[in-house]
Amino acid sequence: MQKIVGRRLRAISGLSPATAVARSIAPLLFGVTAAVFLCSLTVPTGAQSPAPAASSGSCEPAAAAVGRVYRISRGAAAPASPDEPGVTDVELGDEIAIEVTNYPKLKPCATLAKRLVLFIDGRPAGPLKLPPQIDPAGNNVKFVAKLVVELREGSRETLAAIVERARAEPAGLLVSIGPDEQPAIRSEAKLKLNPLPTRWGITWLIVFLVLLAAFVVCALRTNIIRDGQPEPGALDWRGAYSLSRAQAAWWFFVVLAAYLFIGLVTGDFNNSFNSTALTLLAIGAGTALGSAAINVAKTSDKATLEAQTAREAATQDVAMLAGREAALRQEVAVEANGERKVEIVKQVAAVQARLSARESDRAKLLNQSENFFRDIVSDANGVSFHRFQVVAWTVVLTVVFAKDVMSGLAMPDFNTTLLGLQGLSAATFLGLKTTEATVPKN
Repeated sequence: MQKIVGRRLRAISGLSPATAVARSIAPLLFGVTAAVFLCSLTVPTGAQSPAPAASSGSCEPAAAAVGRVYRISRGAAAPASPDEPGVTDVELGDEIAIEVTNYPKLKPCATLAKRLVLFIDGRPAGPLKLPPQIDPAGNNVKFVAKLVVELREGSRETLAAIVERARAEPAGLLVSIGPDEQPAIRSEAKLKLNPLPTRWGITWLIVFLVLLAAFVVCALRTNIIRDGQPEPGALDWRGAYSLSRAQAAWWFFVVLAAYLFIGLVTGDFNNSFNSTALTLLAIGAGTALGSAAINVAKTSDKATLEAQTAREAATQDVAMLAGREAALRQEVAVEANGERKVEIVKQVAAVQARLSARESDRAKLLNQSENFFRDIVSDANGVSFHRFQVVAWTVVLTVVFAKDVMSGLAMPDFNTTLLGLQGLSAATFLGLKTTEATVPKN
């Protein structure tokens, strides 16, 4: 071995430096090249870089069309044949099948940037998540979509517009699909959309009606919205209704009904409340609290003595006027027709009017209920404007509130002016309540 190496070195030493280097590295380069070639032959096919996919065709959404749309959930089986009609009455939350013909023309339109979306009445309602069911021929497909999911992913304005159209179009709304941010493909298929889910709608309606009925019973039989018990000597055990408590209860049930309605239609019970609803509830609660504080502050020994004296006077007047009315009626019964009888009839009418007024005074002094409306708009001297304007603005804002809920499927966002108006109305009531008379002038 040493002799061979020696001869090799002597042979190289007789060459020029460049030639010697070239001959030295040539075997090394040849070995590296051979090794790379052999490794490439042993690499598995799956490890190679994939070749670019062949083009599947051009995007031609106008060539595709929706054949049929029908419900497949709630126990409704899919049609057995293309000629068999499916169930087209649907609710939010139902699964629907959308059959598309000539799908290969539509498929290239779906990319990562532009997905296929569900269209209802020409409005994009949300992306189609589930892959289509393709027939063996590959020309027709069936998409399955859940209405509540797709609609919820769309904007609330889109959902409100679809629900409004569903109410206005009893024949149904057109349903289609198409690429995002592009028009929907051709479709003549319609669904009759019921905006309120029947099962949950009935359930929540029963819950709301039970709560409302329980409140009405309490309002009639307890002091839940009354100013306490009447004074001793009252003809009825029920006290007068309180305007502030009635307003607080009113806004509570208005907001509760709106919250349940929005949650049922949109399926979103977590984001239905807003600052406007909270402010209206706070105004009602604050008014009730302020009114109760004023009632306590106005109670004193002097006021109690004045009220007792007025009650005794009103009771005497009622007894006297009732006796006078009875006597006049007896005279009318025995008096012959003539001017005297006409005069007595006029006296009866005058006494009745005076008796009614004094009975009303006596009821107010005893904190006895006359009727709901008169109780909330009247003080000791009768109907007062500062009470009436609270009732008027509450009714007006309730109508505006309900209209916005129905059209927008959301709690309305009252601006600071409207909320300030309701607050000013309540503040006016509380401010003038401090000066309200507790004893009638007459």
